[in-house]
Amino acid sequence: MNFFNKMKVKKTMLLSFCVVAIFIVIVGAIGCINIKRINSASNQLYNEDLKTIKNLDKFDANTMHLRLEIINLVESRDKNKTADTLKTISPYKDENDRILTLYKQSNLTSEQKTLVSQLDNELISWRTIYNKILNLMAAGKYDDAMLLNKQAASYRNKLTSTIEKLIQITVQNSKSSNIKNNALYTSSLIAIILITIIGLTIAILLGNILASSTGKVLNKILLFANSLSNGDLTKRLSISSKNEFGIISNALNNATEDIKNLVSEITSSIKTINSSSQDLSATTEEIS
Repeated sequence: MNFFNKMKVKKTMLLSFCVVAIFIVIVGAIGCINIKRINSASNQLYNEDLKTIKNLDKFDANTMHLRLEIINLVESRDKNKTADTLKTISPYKDENDRILTLYKQSNLTSEQKTLVSQLDNELISWRTIYNKILNLMAAGKYDDAMLLNKQAASYRNKLTSTIEKLIQITVQNSKSSNIKNNALYTSSLIAIILITIIGLTIAILLGNILASSTGKVLNKILLFANSLSNGDLTKRLSISSKNEFGIISNALNNATEDIKNLVSEITSSIKTINSSSQDLSATTEEIS
């Protein structure tokens, strides 16, 4: 309270509003920063995790289509279909190369890098064996191609197993990101609520302090003014603050003292005049 009494009313009000404004700015800043972080995390969840899962699923599906084309060729026992099969499986191979290259450029963990290296080796083995099958079919060695095709199933299964592990890791990363987003949302909400409550409490306290101090001073001034209107010049304002109210208090006290002195002088003059009038009347009677 003494701190406010030493300040000008204008400065006190400005300080109070500034304090409340600071809390509003803090709440807004926390909200904006954390919303931006949540938005960034959400974009990462979509652009990296979900797209990665989609691409890995596409990689596995392309491998399956390629496998089916090889099986159809082997079971047809027709070497003339080899060229058409090569033309059909080529887009699957090219798309898988693009998917794998893009995946390697993403932010991978050490576990993912190990699995990608394993996938590279398995892909090379898989492509080696199906190229051998295609060569055997082109040469008309159908039985050898059929035998090798049965062995190729295990190579393709290894690819699928590794891809599933990569998808599982990506799903786990997505869950972790989602948990972090939820935690960030919760912490932001709690921080905003707490700061809002603190700001509201301080605003109410400052309002009560200002209203109380101002109300008390105004009541003193009102009582003093009533005393003056009733002709009581013995009262004095006792406001010790150094703000505008203190200046008004000193000015009113000085004005009251001046009026009191003026009344005293007038009263003294009247007494002097009365005394002179009485002396003049006595002199006149003696002369008569």
